[in-house]
Amino acid sequence: VEHSGVMGNYMCLPKKSYKFVGVASDGILTFDMSTEEAIIQLAAYKNTKGEFVKRRMRKFLKQCVKNNTSPSDDVSMAVVHLGDENE
Repeated sequence: VEHSGVMGNYMCLPKKSYKFVGVASDGILTFDMSTEEAIIQLAAYKNTKGEFVKRRMRKFLKQCVKNNTSPSDDVSMAVVHLGDENE
């Protein structure tokens, strides 16, 4: 899809199938682990109160330093919590 010189991709998915929608910078590709594993670990939220993504990112990066698996580029991400089935 191209609009005003900006290119990108999109998908239409049924909301009921997902609790979260997220995006991350290309820094997520630079960890000393698979991208899939990095995403799984980054999405391991204990709860969705307040700044849940910020808390999880900080804890994850702290674990990466401890395990010598830090990214070689900066990493950023944003997540929208769509809610649970019961909501």
